[in-house]
Amino acid sequence: MAGCAGRAASPAFYDTHAHFFTADTQHYPLDAKGAREGEGTLIERVRAHPNDAARVLHEWRAHHVKGGVGVQYASAYKRDNRYLLEVHAQHPRDIAAVVILDPLADDTPATLARMTAHAGIAGIRLTGTASAEGDFPWINSSKADRCWDAARDLGLVVVIMALPAAMSDKQLSAVAAVADRYPDVPIVLDHIGWALGPAPDYGLDIIARVLAGRRNVFFKFTTINIDMLEKQGGDSAAYLRRAVDLLGAGRMMWGSDFGNTAGPYAEMIAAIQRAGVQLTPAERRMVFRHTGLRLFRGRHRRGRR
Repeated sequence: MAGCAGRAASPAFYDTHAHFFTADTQHYPLDAKGAREGEGTLIERVRAHPNDAARVLHEWRAHHVKGGVGVQYASAYKRDNRYLLEVHAQHPRDIAAVVILDPLADDTPATLARMTAHAGIAGIRLTGTASAEGDFPWINSSKADRCWDAARDLGLVVVIMALPAAMSDKQLSAVAAVADRYPDVPIVLDHIGWALGPAPDYGLDIIARVLAGRRNVFFKFTTINIDMLEKQGGDSAAYLRRAVDLLGAGRMMWGSDFGNTAGPYAEMIAAIQRAGVQLTPAERRMVFRHTGLRLFRGRHRRGRR
């Protein structure tokens, strides 16, 4: 295990996971069906406490966050990406955009091409549940390959989040299969694939066994991971130390989940700083900022605006 070097003073961050929504429900109507907190509660929250660009950028600047990624907020808008694209268009240097589309829809490749050409999106997020057979055709199937082909050709990042919030061997196998078929496509596993378990493994060893050898797979460590871990009495610093040992700091990134996870942004920053105390300064720089910045803003991406 690498040495513990203490907490860096005022480190810089790149937030790879923020959700944007506006109180302007006339121009951007809400579709909150199935929202985790309940449809009425989410609608009330959006109207009373919009997480618009002004609010998010204020928090970022106050906490040394040097930009980040807007992830389409499906709880509020499903696959209507218009508000996210507007926020990105207004602040293209500060906010990268990761949209949500149906990977199995016939028009998704053309939509991705249009969004890349005209809006300069950074990636697409695939999300869904297992089929009745326990498979993940929205990740790994001949029909989904058209979406993957488009991501490869356009230079997009593909972010994957399976639901419910539990690790699945079949999901990891599906990710491994597409990672092998599309070695040039950067893949980000949201919430580290929901890895959770007792110390000292914390459920991370299976992630490493299946995916550590696939160098195009990256791992997002979020406030959700920290909250889930702390609720079961776990140590977020030991968890992140284990994740970096198994997967490498250069493949790990941080995301706040601001706009979805409750609580002040300052507490999310404090939580990731606590989690990072066992990392070296160089590892913290990678996890807190550089991995995400390189992946979502890096010059290697071919689909540039």
